[in-house]
Amino acid sequence: MAELTLNDLFGQGKGQKSLDKPGTFGDFIPERPPTKSELKFFKENPTIAGRATEDQRITINPFSPLSKDALDAVRINERARVFMRQKKIFPRFEVTPEQLNSVVGKEGSIDAIRQTIVGRILSGDPSAGDITIEQADFADHLREIMNTEGLQSRKPKSKQDALKPK
Repeated sequence: MAELTLNDLFGQGKGQKSLDKPGTFGDFIPERPPTKSELKFFKENPTIAGRATEDQRITINPFSPLSKDALDAVRINERARVFMRQKKIFPRFEVTPEQLNSVVGKEGSIDAIRQTIVGRILSGDPSAGDITIEQADFADHLREIMNTEGLQSRKPKSKQDALKPK
């Protein structure tokens, strides 16, 4: 199977802003290898590129045909979902009828649908649908919070830690 790019997967998007450095955004939320049961699931479902796990991590499907850039976008999406769960952030914006009738609307609860929309906006995934100003503003605010959290998680605890080679 040929490797898919972000444009193959998402097209040019519908005005969403993607992140400048998708490989580092939210990287304070760890990624782990899939478990045996997840590997079985991923092998049977190669179109599901990753997931936010119950142990507050993300895992990526090793059988996914997506390119590295596309998988980095999946990481952003899943890390945003984990972050919102950890911090008990529940967006309260309206969901459009188009979004409810799309793949996004099949995510379960309205909270899960809203969190999925935010993750997809942050990763530049146009399957979020035509986003509202309120949704874009929420995603921008969450991006700022996650970037701040990421910077704080990278701060050395002491001068000695700052001088240690990585």
